[in-house]
This record gives sequence, structure tokens and C-alpha cells, in this order.
Amino acid sequence: MAASMAAYRAAHPYCEAPGCPKVMAQVDHIVPLAEGGDRYDWDNYQSLCQPHHDRKTTADAQRGKTRAR
Repeated sequence: MAASMAAYRAAHPYCEAPGCPKVMAQVDHIVPLAEGGDRYDWDNYQSLCQPHHDRKTTADAQRGKTRAR
């Protein structure tokens, strides 16, 4: 894990999905790297619990199937 993600994880220990009180499980890129997201920019990070991370990852993967390459 990149040092910037570890620092973000320490600073944001709870899921950042609206209304979710769970402890975070993953630091996720808001804009996926495959779509041009910045790997190290804290503005592109969000802490998510596992269910929210799984939903976002599934949605990202679905978009990736139709994204122009």
C-alpha cells in the first residue's frame, strides 16, 4: 500500500459513503486509475466499508466493459 493511502486510512477510519457508520475496509479511488484518476491525490481517495467498496468496484467494472480503449 502506498504511504499516502496508509496515511489517508489513518485519517479516515470510517466509511465515507453517505450515512454509513461502519469502519472502513478499503481506501478506494473515486475516479478509477483506468479512467484517469490520480493514484496519489487525497482528493481522489475515499474510505469505504467492504459492502460499499464491492458495489463501487462492480459499477467501475461494468463501465470498463463499455469504455472506449
